[in-house]
This record gives sequence, structure tokens and C-alpha cells, in this order.
Amino acid sequence: TTDNLTLEGPNAGTPGGSSNRNRSAEATITGTIRIDGVSGVTIDGFEIAETAEPLTAGVSIQPEAGSSGAGAGAGAENITIENTVIENMSAAGGGGSGDFTFGILSFDDPDESGDTLTDVTVTVTDNQIRNIGRDGQTQGVAVSLESLSGQSPGEGAVVRNNTISDIATLDQTRPGPGTGVALRPNFGGNNSAAEVADNSFSELDIAVSHPAGDTVEIDRSELATVVVEVPGSDTEQRIFTPTIQNAVDAAEPGDTIEVGSGTFAESVTVDVRNVTIRPVEGATPTIVGDGVTSGSQPHAVFHVDDSSGPVQNVTIEGFTIRNPDGKFGIFAGTGTTNSNNDGIGGLVIQDNVVRDVSTNSSGSALTGGPA
Repeated sequence: TTDNLTLEGPNAGTPGGSSNRNRSAEATITGTIRIDGVSGVTIDGFEIAETAEPLTAGVSIQPEAGSSGAGAGAGAENITIENTVIENMSAAGGGGSGDFTFGILSFDDPDESGDTLTDVTVTVTDNQIRNIGRDGQTQGVAVSLESLSGQSPGEGAVVRNNTISDIATLDQTRPGPGTGVALRPNFGGNNSAAEVADNSFSELDIAVSHPAGDTVEIDRSELATVVVEVPGSDTEQRIFTPTIQNAVDAAEPGDTIEVGSGTFAESVTVDVRNVTIRPVEGATPTIVGDGVTSGSQPHAVFHVDDSSGPVQNVTIEGFTIRNPDGKFGIFAGTGTTNSNNDGIGGLVIQDNVVRDVSTNSSGSALTGGPA
């Protein structure tokens, strides 16, 4: 509750994602750090971890109560969380629901008149955030930010150079569980201006999500993007996923999935009609199939699968496709028998490079080479 306060632990200046040999013994904080209605606060070089008592959040940031007009409460501006390990949060609560667990949470409640509180500006850099939530019990969000100020990317929040992993899944409700960075809609509909770049994401469903109309700059390397409707509302959310399959699973007919540059090691099953899968403008993604070990039944990099119903008007374009351990680059059909003539139609495959596809895989009834 003190403005312009810096708390430095023994690992101040050493990124949280560094190996153990680069970080000193940790100073561990076992409760939630609350930053309420103050500005200029820096947390640098600690470990924040749940021990005996379950925690809902490692760091909680909230402006002081008050309306957004005259007499508004104090903001929570120029807050920096850096070089810190935040891990092992499992309690439910916060975020307007009893089913969420957070690594870092900034949130905004309306006052009695319905106005929102004053703005938040946050920098989250060089942290390691892991093991947030508990699968099947709470939905994990590593970094959840709301009420961000500014109109240009980076004015409200900068989330950069963080290592984010093992974020729990509650269920498969769109726009998605297990989220790395969630830029949440403000109660007053204000823009959440933010920059999210150079982060590492693993063992989660969604890397980044934000309201589709907000001014947000996202590093899209090694991420697939789709805009989805938020359940129970008339708003749209743009989600960035670490796998193309996750984006396909979130897509509905009519959606376009855009893929950033990078190499994606996966096989993708497409069972949604009227979808387009293509690179972000200027991107050059490569997909390396996982062959016979897992993935779609015919061991293809892309399997357009009509086994559960017609899958028509699918477009796949602009990829480099490799499958050194599988039989196909792109396969359309059920993978076991000839498809119904009405099952797949309007399929567009264009501007792809298909290479390094094996025709010697074992354990498959299919014959032939890549399509």
C-alpha cells in the first residue's frame, strides 16, 4: 500500500526462467502479494509459491475503489513484476468466478454507479510462471490483466520474455481454458492496450487471448490465431494457440485460422467445415507431422476427416509440409474406407510445399504416397 516501493529478492536482475545454476537460493513468499491503489511498485527476484495454504493468485493488483470520473480512486500504475518465479497456485476464486487460479491478476470492479475504476499499467518481464490451477478443478491463467490504460500497444501493459508452462484446464468451454496471457474486457468497454512478445509457452491450451477490437500487439511467431465468439455474449475474442490443432478445435464454420512463422511439430485433424488455414501475411510456417506414433489415423500432416459428418469448403494454403515418419502430407477422407461422395467437397489445397514424406511406414492399411 506504499507508492514508489521496490522489493528486491536475492535473484533481482536474474530472469526467472534461468537455470538453477544462474539463480541464487530463492527467497520464497508463501502468500499473495497484494498491490492495492498504489503506483510505482516493483517486485524483482523472488519466488512466490503455494505451500501449506492454497493460493488463488501469486500477485493481485487492484486500483483503489472509486468512480472513473471526478473523485476516482487511485490507479495502480507503473507496476513491474520481473525476474520472479511464480508457481504452484491451486485455489479457486477471483476473476468473477470461483473456478479460476492466477499467477498474476489485475482486476477492476465497478462502483455503485457502474463506473469502472481508474487505469492500470503493468510490466511483466523475465518471469517463470508455472503450475497454475489444477486440471479438472480450476482454470489456470498465468497472467490476467484488466483495466489497462492507453490507446497504443504497450501503453497499458508489456508482457515480455516470460516462460509460461503447465497451466491447468477446467473444461473445453470456448474461448478456452489453460491460458498464458489473458487481456480481459473492461467493465466500461475501454481498450486494453498491450504488447505481448518473446514469451515461451508450453503445456497449455491458449497462449494469449484478448478482445478482438482492442489495440494489442502480439508476437505471432509459432502461434496459430482464430477469432471466436465468447459464450453467452455478443463479443469476440482473438485467441493465439501454441498448436494449430488447438486453433482448429476452437474454430467454427466460417472462421479463418492464421499461423505465424516457425516450425510446428504436430499432425492436424480438420473436422470443421468452411474453414481456411493459412499463414499470417508474410509468415513462412513449417509443419512436421508426427507420423505413425500419434495424430490422425492416416498419419498425415493435415487430415481432413469426414468420419463424423460432411467437411466441405476447407482451404489449406501456404505451408511447408513435411512428414518423414508418415505416409501423407495431406489426406482427405476417413482414413479407413472411401468417403461418401457428399462427405468432402470444395476442398482447396494450394501454394503448399510438400516434401520429406515417407512411403514406408508400417502398421497402416493405407497405401500410396503424399496427397
